Amino acid sequence: MTVTPAGMFSYPLFGLGELIADCSAFQSWVSADDKGAAWSNVHYIANDDSDLTGAEALATRPFAIVGFSEETEARRETEPPTYDHSGTLELIFEAEVSGDTESDIFLNFTNAVGAIMAEIETKTGRGGHLLVTKYSLFFGPARPSSKARTNGELDIIAMGFLVEWAEL
Repeated sequence: MTVTPAGMFSYPLFGLGELIADCSAFQSWVSADDKGAAWSNVHYIANDDSDLTGAEALATRPFAIVGFSEETEARRETEPPTYDHSGTLELIFEAEVSGDTESDIFLNFTNAVGAIMAEIETKTGRGGHLLVTKYSLFFGPARPSSKARTNGELDIIAMGFLVEWAEL
């Protein structure tokens, strides 16, 4: 990375991506040998693969997408003025469908995502990692409809969280 993240907008976005890449559960899920290799499966804001089809598009999965939500704030706490920063980010996990039955598909995916989120809980705020104060599911797990899949859409599964963060 050539640009160093700094400040109340760049740091949390980078920090959540770094936290995810540092999770051994994420590294295992994306078949990465280490944190550095896992970074290639963390994307910011959006991952537009609309120009990719078939195996080429699926080659990029699984991955995590980190993006801004509508909440970031700076709250004045003391005199002389110092501010505490906090906010909410979006975290989306997406993978190629894996499993023989609908139940297997959802359980394979939620097991992987659950392991990553559990590891985030143990690493947050430690070792220089972003402090995650709360997270909540905002969609999924979900797949395209069977009609959409029949019409050629990718058969993927996704799940999204709102992740609240605060300065250490």
